[in-house]
Amino acid sequence: MHYSGISAVICTFNRANLLSQAVSSIAVQDFPAPMTELIVVDNASSDNTIEVVRDAIHRHPSRAIRYVHEREAGLSAARNRGVKEAKFEIVAFMDDDAMADACWLKALWEAYGKKPDARAVGGPIRPWWEAPRPRWLADELLFFVGGIHYGTGFRRLKQGEFLPGGNFSVSKRAFEEVGLFDNRLGMKGKTIAGAEEIDLQDRVFREDGAVYYHPSASVKHWVPAWKLKRNYFMRRGFNLARSNAIKDRLSHSAPYALRNGAYYAKWILPWCIKAIMPGSPPRRMYSLVRAAIALGYLKALPGVILRMP
Repeated sequence: MHYSGISAVICTFNRANLLSQAVSSIAVQDFPAPMTELIVVDNASSDNTIEVVRDAIHRHPSRAIRYVHEREAGLSAARNRGVKEAKFEIVAFMDDDAMADACWLKALWEAYGKKPDARAVGGPIRPWWEAPRPRWLADELLFFVGGIHYGTGFRRLKQGEFLPGGNFSVSKRAFEEVGLFDNRLGMKGKTIAGAEEIDLQDRVFREDGAVYYHPSASVKHWVPAWKLKRNYFMRRGFNLARSNAIKDRLSHSAPYALRNGAYYAKWILPWCIKAIMPGSPPRRMYSLVRAAIALGYLKALPGVILRMP
């Protein structure tokens, strides 16, 4: 497939204080200006988001920066609007509280050029801490604050490995093959949820599409101090598991969701026991979050099975 450029998309909701840095990091990319555009999708913010974007347009006149207002609440709706607005064949998503490395777009472009079968490409997300990382924060839980690292080599991801939405590009060909983000999944306002990008990659895998990881396509993601609390990670795991139950029912089947439910029912008590037994703080916290994930999935399962077609 011929690619003529990359449309970068930042979806935002009431984060004007962080948005300026995110926009600027894309506006100064080491990538030809005629081959890129930046679309800021404002998901009905009530702050001064539009002024931040206008200022960026003024400060970076050589870059194509556009502001789009999306009234339908939800990250999936905002991302879908970005896809529809994009003029280039590759759509690259970054969070509004992240900053891209200078070679981010260049690395994504390189990956699609190397691998004609690529349907999605992403890279590392480095936590950008406001406060020191707690001792109890296990590496496996960094995903809940956007962190991801699949190593130092360029490679194809295996089934079960996924790219988080904070550093995630998709070809328009993939959207034509598997559809857009599912509006029933993902963040909506202050509701902590997710799984919409995992669902999309699930569909790509089922169509034998390839998802690649490029270690140079790197961004850093802001982690505010208020997230560095145990209850945040437990709530995040609980709510993400509820989203995953919906995803499993929608993307697979009721028996598939029930099998996953049986797995969580089997392990919830052992994880609770591990969380209170003597051991290292990271291992105990990891077990506690795993138990919260199991509880979230099991709580959502009856409604998912009984109410969804």
